Amino acid sequence: LDVGMVLHMSTQAKKTMLGACSAAVQGHSEEAGEELLSGHAKRGRVGGIANPAGFIDDMGSLLVCAVRWGDAWSRFFDSYDKYEHSGTAEYLSIATRLFSRYQVRMDPEIYCACA
Repeated sequence: LDVGMVLHMSTQAKKTMLGACSAAVQGHSEEAGEELLSGHAKRGRVGGIANPAGFIDDMGSLLVCAVRWGDAWSRFFDSYDKYEHSGTAEYLSIATRLFSRYQVRMDPEIYCACA
């Protein structure tokens, strides 16, 4: 978690990131996705999400791929080489597209912490 751009994070945003990242490091994609969705819902950033299970699956899998080897890499990258060499900017770009697809508004504190 790079907080270089963030001077302060609310307790709720910290809990969301800690829960999601801890689950991802352990390879628990479903738990990571649930933490993200739950944290955004608590902050009023989830409106009429049509497919919460899809958000949980996609975002959880992406988080796992970002912090350790994830077998779902081909869902997000055209080649293993791109997966292996992608950095923060690529992951943040994919995440923002997924948030948009599922109509979840990314929390600005979390966005800044990830950027």
